[in-house]
Amino acid sequence: MAFWQGVASAENARGGRDGGFAQLGHGKHIVVKPLKKGDWVVCYSPRESMGAGETV
Repeated sequence: MAFWQGVASAENARGGRDGGFAQLGHGKHIVVKPLKKGDWVVCYSPRESMGAGETV
């Protein structure tokens, strides 16, 4: 088991949580290829919206 950290706006993180998915690496397969079943993904959200908004 491994732990991975993603960075996304709080708005995008909530969308993934509510939809049951995590979006990492800007769609680049090579970035997420090492993930295995049972790994955990933690999301850090510095701002409410992408590139703008209140700090979280």
